[in-house]
Amino acid sequence: MKKLSLAVLAFCVVSMASAQYKSGGGGGDKIYFGGGFGLSFGTGSTSISASPIVGYKITDEFSAGVGITYQYLKYKVPDAQFNNFGGSLFSRYQFTNKYFAHIEYERLSFEYPTGYLTPDGDVESARGTNDAFFVGGGYRESLSRNSSFSLTILYDLLYDEELSPYASPLNVRAGVAVGF
Repeated sequence: MKKLSLAVLAFCVVSMASAQYKSGGGGGDKIYFGGGFGLSFGTGSTSISASPIVGYKITDEFSAGVGITYQYLKYKVPDAQFNNFGGSLFSRYQFTNKYFAHIEYERLSFEYPTGYLTPDGDVESARGTNDAFFVGGGYRESLSRNSSFSLTILYDLLYDEELSPYASPLNVRAGVAVGF
């Protein structure tokens, strides 16, 4: 479970985010798309994740949206593969051009090893669900007119060490946003 948790946390740390703003009349400039993508390869494991989002700018400072998450984890020893998926609702308040507050509710369905082997010698797994309520904030630095770097630090208020697939209640995300 610790390896699974560390792999999931690693995705959050190394995810690259990109966002684009639709432009045009009728409120199209208020809808934005983006998300995260993560890859991690090691001597004993492979991790791949994708987390697209769709948001709506309610005001210039406040936005809300939804996201989905998929994570694929593969371990060499023991030979095991896990698929995690879920969704989230988020809102963000931009205090200044650089600083923002962020809250997010996430529900994740995750696989974990039971400690048993199947008759074929494969690792037996079970599925659990985890609810997380992340609160925190971040820093955004413009790189150009249409791109920025952001660092977000979130804390899971619902974190339960026994049940969570995450290694820690602290969730750190870094990424680059690109607008078109």
